[in-house]
Amino acid sequence: MVKTRSWLTAILVVVLLFAGGDGFGFWVWTPKTGRFENAKDVGKDTPSAQAKFAKEQKDAEQALQQWRSLLKRFPDSPQAAEALYNIGRIYEDLHRYYAAHKAYKELLTKYPFSPYFVKALEREYNLGLKFLQGYRRKFWDITKPIENPAPEIFDLIISVSPNGKYAPPALYYKGLYLKKKKRFAEAKSAFEKLLRSYPDSDFADKAEYQLAMCYYEMSLDPQYDQEYTTKAIEALRRFIKKYPDSTFRPRAEELIAGLEEKKAQHLLEVARFYLKQGNSRSAKIYLEDVLDHYPGTKSAREAKEILRRIDKPGER
Repeated sequence: MVKTRSWLTAILVVVLLFAGGDGFGFWVWTPKTGRFENAKDVGKDTPSAQAKFAKEQKDAEQALQQWRSLLKRFPDSPQAAEALYNIGRIYEDLHRYYAAHKAYKELLTKYPFSPYFVKALEREYNLGLKFLQGYRRKFWDITKPIENPAPEIFDLIISVSPNGKYAPPALYYKGLYLKKKKRFAEAKSAFEKLLRSYPDSDFADKAEYQLAMCYYEMSLDPQYDQEYTTKAIEALRRFIKKYPDSTFRPRAEELIAGLEEKKAQHLLEVARFYLKQGNSRSAKIYLEDVLDHYPGTKSAREAKEILRRIDKPGER
């Protein structure tokens, strides 16, 4: 009786050791690998047969399981890239977009010569746009409070296919995302890289405008240094010169007028500072700069009036 119990205990221990994670799986010895494997991972003997078997699965989770089995057992086969592509597609159908991105990323980095490369690149680009438009990663239907993966996706596209058709728009949309997040220096770098690497791209005019807008956003109030105000004006003028028929031109001209007013106001405030110090000579230099460089501004009218009072101190 004791021996019987011992044998039953031993059998139970073995069953528990090799049981699957869900409590119902079991493990079998596979001569091909020379080790025990979970039965759910044991599929067909060839990658083509395994791929065919995976395609036959009607249930998404079962199909995922069989494609993963192919990837695990035949990672160097031509079907491995196909497995990753189909894993990505299934995850998209399940609205698990970040998981789909990870599958496409593995395909694009590991199998660059696969016939599935171009299709995966297109789907990866579209995933980037989806995240850019506001879709957020989720876990069990709960939105994760983490960084949007759109820049990560666009960086991948630029890295694996720098000469492909998706590289310029990937750079452009990466810049837009960073600009929206007020990361203007990083956004500026993205737009500059686009203009430098893809000057004839259909996105070049938009990048030129957005580059100017980055400088505009970085421009400080009149009482502070006006370096970026100057750069914004220069960038907007350069944009208008290169793309005179752009629909952005009216807005660019409006922005230039506002920026020039800001620069004029800055000079006017410097002049007032010198006047308070009793240094009318230095004040006149700045007031005359306002009149010379920004004659059509409100600040120019004020500068003209102040100069009149300096030249005729007895008048009010």
